[in-house]
Amino acid sequence: MNLHWILFDLGGVLYDIDVQQPIQMLKSLSRADLDGQTEDFLYQEHVQFMKGKYSPEEFFARLKNTLNISLGIEEIQQIWDKIILNFRNEFKPVLAGLKLHYNLALVSNTDPSHIKKILAQVPEFPYFFNRIFLSYEMKKVKPSHEFFITVLKEIQADPAQCLFLDDSEENVEAAQLVGIHGERVTSYSDVIAVFKYYGIQTNF
Repeated sequence: MNLHWILFDLGGVLYDIDVQQPIQMLKSLSRADLDGQTEDFLYQEHVQFMKGKYSPEEFFARLKNTLNISLGIEEIQQIWDKIILNFRNEFKPVLAGLKLHYNLALVSNTDPSHIKKILAQVPEFPYFFNRIFLSYEMKKVKPSHEFFITVLKEIQADPAQCLFLDDSEENVEAAQLVGIHGERVTSYSDVIAVFKYYGIQTNF
């Protein structure tokens, strides 16, 4: 198989995340009556944040005001950023080695607050990749057809020459619909197994 590009998701693949912790913390702090729809509200607002509809200041102000939380904006942001845990360091040598033989791209549904925290934790993170596609900059999110078509146009690649790794089956299926080789992975061992299946060397 003649692969030219390997496309990596971020959270749940290269980075450990915990979505539930900040959601539960915000729910416990909320004094608003949303008829049990707090989680739905947070999900929908985050999708808009990841689409670049809000600045960080606007997003956290919306959480504060709608949920009626007494904390300040910065404190709410600190809670929100608890979603981001740690970079999976075992990927560092693998990414460095892969980049010698393949083009690597990051393709992530994310927001500017989370990216800021990631860059503070791992300043060299952008240098692992040839291209970086962040949903809030693209104004599009996975699993939309437009997201993957935009990525393919930007990297000028045949989808059959691309391998996409994501922890969401829905995102993987969307990539496959445009002709990209997509595989669901949730751990380092999953990724290595996929690479072995595709004949990608990993003993760097």
